[in-house]
Amino acid sequence: MIPLFAAAPAAMGGGPYRPGQRALPKHWAIAASVALLAAAALALAGLGTSPAEEPAQTLATRLYTTDLGEQRSVTLADGSVVFLNTDSRVRVRLTDSERRLDLLQGEALFEVAHEPDRPFRVYAAGSVAQAVGTKFNVRHTDSGVRVVVFEGKVLVDNRAVPARRAAPAAAVQALAPDQALLLAGQQVDLSAASGAPRVAEADIVAAASWRMRQLSFDDAGLDEIVAEFNRYNRIPIVLADPSLSS
Repeated sequence: MIPLFAAAPAAMGGGPYRPGQRALPKHWAIAASVALLAAAALALAGLGTSPAEEPAQTLATRLYTTDLGEQRSVTLADGSVVFLNTDSRVRVRLTDSERRLDLLQGEALFEVAHEPDRPFRVYAAGSVAQAVGTKFNVRHTDSGVRVVVFEGKVLVDNRAVPARRAAPAAAVQALAPDQALLLAGQQVDLSAASGAPRVAEADIVAAASWRMRQLSFDDAGLDEIVAEFNRYNRIPIVLADPSLSS
């Protein structure tokens, strides 16, 4: 351990005088003491600081990623949990007025902590999904994004400009043409060209199977199955005969 104070007593005027040694003038000794005290205070302050203890605003924006075939979970400062699937990227920005997550690529499942005054919004491919205390999945597709709701409600908007507060279930008929309110067990495919969202019944088992490191298919074409496997493979499977696709 290196001591914080290492000045020689003689140099500070507090020890015996030795021949050939010049004592510092008194005012120099006082200045040196003040400087050492200041340095010690800074060192001690630094010892008690860690990134996790920095003010919230400095940690408000984070980027989380997964490699091909990797999965990970992230617990946010508000208590919400984000599960990232293979080859995915999500940027998280928490402010006093909004919890904004930009799903830049891939797929993620969100378990949202209930905070009515601070909306939880997931932006992806020009669309937005706003949670109303819920669990839902968002996945990038070839044409846009697919949102599947497991629990609670989710307000989706193709325009990526949601209302300040989520609409209640009773107000679903009053939503804008580009909006829809999804309930548990429902899904919707969103894209800039799709116009009004078309809500459909979701295959919950298939949508959630990746969280158990499984793939589930029901009446799917071979080309779809191959494409799904290739999301996790570095060496892709190739369907040599196109006639086998369906």
